[in-house]
Amino acid sequence: MTRPLVLAAVSAALTAALFAGPPGGDLAQQQPKFKWDVPPAPVVSGDDALKSFKLPPGFRIELVASEPLVQNPVAMVFDPDGRLYVVEMRGYMPDADGKGEDEPTGDVALLEDTDGDGKFDKRTVFLDGLVMPRSIALAHGGVIVGEPPNLWFCRDKDGDGRSDEKTAIFTDYGARGTPEYNPNSTLRALDNWFYGAHFAWRFRLVGEKWMREAVPQRGQYGLAQDDLGRLFFNGNSSMLHAEVVAPEYTRRSAALASASGGAIARGEVFPGRVTAGINRAYTSVGASGKMTAVTAACGPHIYRGDRFPAEFRGNAFVCEPSGNLISRQVLAAKGAGLTATSAHTDVDFLVSTDERFRPVNLATGPDGALYIADFHHGILQHKNFLSAYLRDQVAQRGLAQPLHLGRIFRIVHESAAPGPRPALDKAPPAELVKALAHPNGWWRDTAQRLLVERADATTVPALKQLATARDGGLGTLHALWTLRGMDALDAATISAASASTHAGVRAAAVRLAEPLLRPALDEKLLAALLKLHSESDPGVQMQMLFTLMPIPDPRATQTALEIFRARGSDPLLREAAVSGLAGRELPLLETVLADKSWANPDSLQREFVAALARSLVAGRSGGHAEKLLAVITAPTTPAGVQAALLGGLGDAPKSGKGTNRRAVKLDREPAGLIALAAQNKSAANALAAFTWPGKPGASADVPPLTADEQKRFAEGRETYATICAACHQPTGLGLDGVAPPLLDSEWVLGSEERLTRLVLRGMTGKVTVNKRTFELEMPPLEALTDAQLAGVFTYIRREWGHESAAVEPATVARIRTATKDRVKPWTVDELLKVK
Repeated sequence: MTRPLVLAAVSAALTAALFAGPPGGDLAQQQPKFKWDVPPAPVVSGDDALKSFKLPPGFRIELVASEPLVQNPVAMVFDPDGRLYVVEMRGYMPDADGKGEDEPTGDVALLEDTDGDGKFDKRTVFLDGLVMPRSIALAHGGVIVGEPPNLWFCRDKDGDGRSDEKTAIFTDYGARGTPEYNPNSTLRALDNWFYGAHFAWRFRLVGEKWMREAVPQRGQYGLAQDDLGRLFFNGNSSMLHAEVVAPEYTRRSAALASASGGAIARGEVFPGRVTAGINRAYTSVGASGKMTAVTAACGPHIYRGDRFPAEFRGNAFVCEPSGNLISRQVLAAKGAGLTATSAHTDVDFLVSTDERFRPVNLATGPDGALYIADFHHGILQHKNFLSAYLRDQVAQRGLAQPLHLGRIFRIVHESAAPGPRPALDKAPPAELVKALAHPNGWWRDTAQRLLVERADATTVPALKQLATARDGGLGTLHALWTLRGMDALDAATISAASASTHAGVRAAAVRLAEPLLRPALDEKLLAALLKLHSESDPGVQMQMLFTLMPIPDPRATQTALEIFRARGSDPLLREAAVSGLAGRELPLLETVLADKSWANPDSLQREFVAALARSLVAGRSGGHAEKLLAVITAPTTPAGVQAALLGGLGDAPKSGKGTNRRAVKLDREPAGLIALAAQNKSAANALAAFTWPGKPGASADVPPLTADEQKRFAEGRETYATICAACHQPTGLGLDGVAPPLLDSEWVLGSEERLTRLVLRGMTGKVTVNKRTFELEMPPLEALTDAQLAGVFTYIRREWGHESAAVEPATVARIRTATKDRVKPWTVDELLKVK
């Protein structure tokens, strides 16, 4: 399976590092040959390349820039006046060995269309001397450029189109080295924060200082948002993911973070040519010699323009550079979440017969067209994953040369000519406020950014008028977030917006109300929100649960519980309710016990009560656990509530010989629970969640790491954050459709022999982890050193409450030697034989 292009911040690093892993295995096998005829890959001009494309009827593709005007583009952004900033990664894989990648050959070019013909004809190098740059965004009169390990803020102070000032915003923006494991794709979202793919922070400028907050580390290469500000990303082998929950809530619950960011699309693709240039293509292509699923998905984009037919607006477009195509995915609501379906079942939205066509990023332009960054580089696979088979493919078709090509195309539709060039940089305030309601999302986003950055108090009345318009739609949504960005949003405006006819506006109003509800409570605002208790839109319902559940007010609690009972069958709404429990479990449990309608709980109520128990023990606080046990064993506790609480404890992590999982430590023997366990199987099962002094069969205290092991743990933490966390997440909970969880995984905590084999040589096939089945393919990570792998293994076996033994570099070295002739990845059955 091909690892995506350099930018694709892969990180399938431990996609299987949680399963089993057998010994020895097959002996070396000859690399098979690709049996289909592969057409040559000649270098053609940008104009001639237009002949290689196929699009649906009504669409056409136009060349707007080509080498030498642009070279190896990987990211782009339009400025308020329609000029295009382009990041050029000119240093990527100069040859099959990647020699010279560390040279400062990258730059940011500023392209302009000086004669208004729709094609760029002027190039200015805004910033040069960069090593493998990969992201760009605009802010506060400057340009944010990502060049790991630095995220730069650059300004052109004299108006000549070149940067005169470069200061570091952050110096931990990834690391030099493996380009596939680094942050990228800086995006300013609707909520006025900047986000990035493979970056565990969001940030913004507050006064004179850049502030940041931790967020789930998402995706590999590429990040997009839709009209409601929901974020979209993907993995090289996972077409599309949607984060339908705002980051401030995913921090509450790792399970919610995983559920929110799950895959929403199948990975199927339909190329226009045979695809020999992917890893193991000889086994993974269809009968026609064409790939059938994504292997290098990147650059997801939501079309928010106004020049395509209505049915295309809000669609997701995903780049697949190894298949020389762009897939179109139609989004649809699925409860509070989303699902995506390929719009094509024969040939994808855009396909090319040119093997050097490498679409890696997309943008909706101010003119409403869809712009494509064509990296146009023969070698797509990075050297760390470049197999002997792929080297042979590169040599056969001469893909290593020439270097420094690149194109930018735009797709237009015959039903509407491209829109006018913008002039927003110096636009008066009234024009910017008007632009918040523009049908093209680029105009709305740009106007909002400029209004927030200018913070002109004279615009507040007009913004409030738009923000309270009952039928203002997306204009109202942007006005609300603009006011928030200007710190000018008040309770009266939010209350009025909560009555909007647009569900997205109502949900935003509830979310934006939170600073006025905690810690001090605005009574009128709460009353306005409580009117939404019978809301029918799942997105608004979910937001009500996020906002109301943590509020220590009985009216808020009662409304949240009513919504949960009515809509808790939706997995996201259920997680939304549960995510707000932390710190409020005992008061909520008291509410449940006092409400007669919960005395005989139905299935949803039982799940909520069980979640209260799980949440209490998740904090591993002995004091809280003892209060919970007192409720469970109290004679006044209804039998149904008791059963649900015991069920929740039964689902909690178990302790005992061979499990290496941490249980809740009690100061004394739980006599009441032990007595109950004598006649109640659920109570007997719940005992495994606790340990106490003198407990029979309790595992001895785990010895602390030695100084050398502690150093290895620290180094492993850094390697994990760089290579593994994008898929497996900093929490170890994994990501649906991308990577299984490592937290409490029997395969991480078990045999170091199987874990090492699996990660060294890769794995393929279905695997069960924590009672969930995954079918993913992990590439071999033999490029990492023995010390690096031992560090990662030690880290994941001792982080998150794990108590398994450290792994020695010598162990990795021994297994590396023993399996050096292994060519194919392990199967699950093979790995399960390892002890």
